[in-house]
Amino acid sequence: MTLTLVFSCAEKGGTSNKEAVNLDEFRSYHLDINQPKERFSNLVESVEIVKLEETDNSLLSDVSNLKKTDDYLVFLSGGGANVYVFDLAGNLVNKVNRKGNGPEEYTGIDDMWLVGDTLSIYSKIDTKVNRYTIDGSFIDSKKLPYQVGHVLGHENGYAMDMNYELIDDSARFRYAFLDENSEVEATYLPYKTSPSFTVYKNFQTVSSYNSGVLFFRMLSDTIYFLKDQEFRPIAHLDFGKEWFWRDKGEISAKYIEELQNHDGIWDAIMYMGEKYIYVMGLESFGSTTSSPFFLINRATDETHNLDFRKQGDTFSIKAEGWDKESMIFSIQSTQIASFLSELEDSQIKFRQGTTLEEIESSENPVLMWVKFNEEY
Repeated sequence: MTLTLVFSCAEKGGTSNKEAVNLDEFRSYHLDINQPKERFSNLVESVEIVKLEETDNSLLSDVSNLKKTDDYLVFLSGGGANVYVFDLAGNLVNKVNRKGNGPEEYTGIDDMWLVGDTLSIYSKIDTKVNRYTIDGSFIDSKKLPYQVGHVLGHENGYAMDMNYELIDDSARFRYAFLDENSEVEATYLPYKTSPSFTVYKNFQTVSSYNSGVLFFRMLSDTIYFLKDQEFRPIAHLDFGKEWFWRDKGEISAKYIEELQNHDGIWDAIMYMGEKYIYVMGLESFGSTTSSPFFLINRATDETHNLDFRKQGDTFSIKAEGWDKESMIFSIQSTQIASFLSELEDSQIKFRQGTTLEEIESSENPVLMWVKFNEEY
């Protein structure tokens, strides 16, 4: 039995000198969902706004799985098979759709990454990785030996979230690495007991960081880091007694039933940057409150419980990933003016070719590069 969980989210305390603290050493961060909330806008030092051109080929409902290169913004939208390619000024370059059953096509998109201008797409159903040029021309395809939950190309091989998949018909590990010949080079974190059924997170659980790979599987509060063949924990998200899986074993039908009445956190989504970690805690099914969002300062251990509320509503601000010192967010065009009204004019920059009037005349979401105030 496989439980598929699809997430769609609306974004509703040391020394601060990086040279003095090795931020990639293991640290545990306490996240208190009852901590007083702080206005998101109060933490912002500056924001740069980029419109996404609206054409007949780029009618976007949202932005997901965003990847940025030196020249392009590449992402999915609407949960379909389209891959959108924009330049850094927000102009549409191309729309790629190679969905189908042919040898050069994919049935679906579970993971996507770029190396230079080469686009790789992993389809879990097909158990293969197809590579394309940025204009959608087929390069090659590689069949993987396992139907893993998520995968990322790394150092001529593949880092994999195994999602309970068996290795050699007997062993189960949480993570594994395939070499360039698709042979298992290394395995990490064996399961003590086999779960009665599996779960699948529709969110990339394997990501690039600092020339290595981060692993953050579903139902886990610990982030692992693989670099230079060393695999180790790098961060623990400590939700305390609010964490549903505390002192529990592997997932089972019993726990799924308990989740219906649990009022706390049962999973999390995170983005790790050089200085900060951005975390969305997923409230249990029986929770009466909205999911919390945290910004963690890795140097000081300071955490901020973010408040995205606006009068009578919530800002639909959605994290997309880090770009050096800035966090990329998407926001609906109908809300951008209201959000910017909480900032000073000196904090706001519109990238060349973008104006507020153009944004408000479009239904496409908007991208924001947010730099947080150094004191946070």
